Amino acid sequence: MAPAAPIPHMFFLSDILGHSVFDSADRKVGVLHDVAAYMGPTFPIITKIRVRVRRHGGAKRQLLFVHWTDVLGMEGFNLILKGSLPLDDPPLHERELLLWKNVLDKQMVDVEGRKVVRVNDVAMGTIGRTARVTGVAIGGAAILRRLGFLRFARLLPFWRLRDTIVPWESVVPLDYTSTNLQLNVQMERLAKLHTADLAQILSEMSQSERSMVFDSLDDDTVADIIEEFEPRAQAQLLEAIDDERVPDVVAAMEPDDAADMLQELSPEETADILEQMEEDEAEDVKELMEHERDSAGGIMTCDFVAVPVSLTAAEALDEIRRTADELPAENTFTVFAVDEHGGLSGVTNMRDILVAAPETPLSAIIHTHPVSVQTDEDAEDAARLVAKYDLLALPVLEENRLVGIVTVDDALDALLPPNWREHLPREH
Repeated sequence: MAPAAPIPHMFFLSDILGHSVFDSADRKVGVLHDVAAYMGPTFPIITKIRVRVRRHGGAKRQLLFVHWTDVLGMEGFNLILKGSLPLDDPPLHERELLLWKNVLDKQMVDVEGRKVVRVNDVAMGTIGRTARVTGVAIGGAAILRRLGFLRFARLLPFWRLRDTIVPWESVVPLDYTSTNLQLNVQMERLAKLHTADLAQILSEMSQSERSMVFDSLDDDTVADIIEEFEPRAQAQLLEAIDDERVPDVVAAMEPDDAADMLQELSPEETADILEQMEEDEAEDVKELMEHERDSAGGIMTCDFVAVPVSLTAAEALDEIRRTADELPAENTFTVFAVDEHGGLSGVTNMRDILVAAPETPLSAIIHTHPVSVQTDEDAEDAARLVAKYDLLALPVLEENRLVGIVTVDDALDALLPPNWREHLPREH
């Protein structure tokens, strides 16, 4: 055999799997079965190879780990060791991942492409003196390489096959079932995505993969993701969340979304979740659940800004600063003035309050006859009023008492077919 060549700058896992491993005396000692890589904050370092060997005097084959530092180089795609085959069989570290067992043919999240991809091959190479995993290969070229047909396929003039490689730093592996690997670094990449992208990715995952993702995200982010789905799908997603977290996630959702979702659950499940929520948050959801889904009360939210009509502009701003922190940003532009009984006195907006002189009475700023609806009015009629008057928030009344608002998002949900709603952008 010719002298071993250095490890190539770039090669694929499928290039070397199943090829022979020779010792320094040119004796075949086994066949490459797998490759182990240490998962760190950057490109994983190749640390071991797993060799299938046949012990002398017996037919039974064994799998042994060999340190990558014991590999001298390559001859073709065969690996050449620096000496004889080590027999110590070092154990696999908890942060080491087997590429054939845990990565090849498994699903990963392509963070840059915002989609779930199937790994058809693993790209590796040398960076400095270290061999590392550099990315994952997807698409037809990788499949043909594994089948041994790529070289022939590239000879055909009408085939334009190129490797599509997603850099490792842009993917999040989802199958670590055989390791105790810590996924904080990888999952942080997912947390940076927009919740609409995360929702699309989750829709392509299995329930166990969803659980892994949810475990890595905070309650607010999980709630935002769930809100991207229709109520029936939302209820299914709850099953991927640890039971003790569910009440906190539901509390972090918009009350109207939470109410719609809980109506998809059994009465016992709903009661159990509401019982574990904070009393005021649970009451908001319970109140919304009392209304028919196709009514204004059924699509409204209880998150809105309301201040006493008796205040001045300066006092109103102080009140808004005190109460608006817990509200969605898009629900704070419209300000409702109410009397001592909670009745609607009028409506204004943040701009008018900000530009008014501090001592100006709020009653001098508001529009005193705003368009509004009752809780039992038809949801589509309420949505059309939002569109007709170009409103950010339509007040919903119950015997003149302000109990909620219908937002633009709520109006669109009421007017559009269900299969269109999931494609709408949402504000977060």
